[in-house]
Amino acid sequence: MLKGQAGPLLLVFLAACFRLCASLQAPGQPLGALLRRDNLSAQALLQHHNSTESLRAAAIAATGQPLRPAPVLAFVTPWNSRGYDLAKQHRCRLMYVVPVWYQLRSVGGVLQLNGAHDVDVGWMSAVRQPCVAADGQKHVVRVLPRVLFEVHGQDVQEAFSQPHAVAKLLATEAERHGFDGWVFEGWSHFVSLGVTKHPGSRQLALNLLQSIFSGLVSHGRRLVLAVSPLVPAPGRPLQLTAQDVQDFLPFVDALTVMTYDFSGFSKAGPNAPLDWVQQNADAFAAAAGRLRSKVLLGVPFYGYSYVLKGKRVQSADAVLAGTLLDVLKQQLAVAAAQEAAARGSEEEQAQRQCSEEQEEDSEGDEAEGGRAGSCAASPASSGSSSSSSLRISWLDVEREHVFRWRDAAGSGGTQQQAKPSKGAKHALYFPTPVMLAERLAVAASHGMGVSVWELGQGFDSFCSLL
Repeated sequence: MLKGQAGPLLLVFLAACFRLCASLQAPGQPLGALLRRDNLSAQALLQHHNSTESLRAAAIAATGQPLRPAPVLAFVTPWNSRGYDLAKQHRCRLMYVVPVWYQLRSVGGVLQLNGAHDVDVGWMSAVRQPCVAADGQKHVVRVLPRVLFEVHGQDVQEAFSQPHAVAKLLATEAERHGFDGWVFEGWSHFVSLGVTKHPGSRQLALNLLQSIFSGLVSHGRRLVLAVSPLVPAPGRPLQLTAQDVQDFLPFVDALTVMTYDFSGFSKAGPNAPLDWVQQNADAFAAAAGRLRSKVLLGVPFYGYSYVLKGKRVQSADAVLAGTLLDVLKQQLAVAAAQEAAARGSEEEQAQRQCSEEQEEDSEGDEAEGGRAGSCAASPASSGSSSSSSLRISWLDVEREHVFRWRDAAGSGGTQQQAKPSKGAKHALYFPTPVMLAERLAVAASHGMGVSVWELGQGFDSFCSLL
């Protein structure tokens, strides 16, 4: 490259970056662009991901179906403070807020509740501030911490043999902190231990749950069970039966169903394909009958990112909205840099051609006793443009968006992933507003509610759909 070209090329590159920044701030992307399927743009996601305007009307128009599932439960976790803020901000849309705080464990044969150090009394007070719900009624959200059953071996039978002691442990903790009940996650653990294979031990497990419920309901508190799907993803074990559902529903207040993690880490694919969610909604409706309103279909606010070598998964990570936003910004910057490089190449070619012509003219002018004039680079062609490898595709069967791109030389993967090899292929499956709207519509059409894992993991704009 000629020394005199550095300045013009730098200006071209800066101009391309300026156009990128301007495109992200331009008012040309309407809010409804978030609900597009086939032509969803990176610019729309970057411009409106944290919008406080409601997407409900646009979502109803996009799906052609009502979207108000009831009730709505949302998980929050101590390691994601944004979820705590969103729970306060959108408390009128939620019936239950579930902080992931507790574990039930056995230490030396003695059952203990761990997790009280995560209890945030100030946040609970704030999230319970009365508000006016969409129906015009005064609303106060209920706080039900999750407790994860992490007892193993002989201690499981010990817990089953003293259900009232376990129930008292939970009831006392709820009374001490003013909880509105518990979300209990343990049935899948019982299944994995083989407890439910034997009628006698299965009944002991049911007795434990019924005792926990009795200890709560007598004080106006609630019990929600976290359960696996009735229709498991291919290759996954069955961890819940229709009989289980029919045994639970008469005494629990709700079932929160984990209809996500369909593909997981081993195979690149959708997180919650709609046909699978629909199959589970149908199965729960058949099992629950008139109690189907107690079923809360799970919707994910997170995604999965895969680095691929051919069709094989080289690495995989669960990712949050920030990762996707970084990818979109990076890929738009790549497009801007490629455009600048293309313009610079044309600039260099024009400069070289001009210099050659100047040299020829100089020889002629010197022969005539004159002096060659200066050479000005011609402007780059306005038709020249280049783009990054990013492709945003809508999967017609699974009804999800996937973001695909290939690394250029010297670039890496997402922040969570180790730097992949040069030219590695990426596939990132992440929920978008229209993807979530279609799953909310399934829940509403079946007379069911939804449970969100978890607030703060997705775009802030997701909350306006609830």
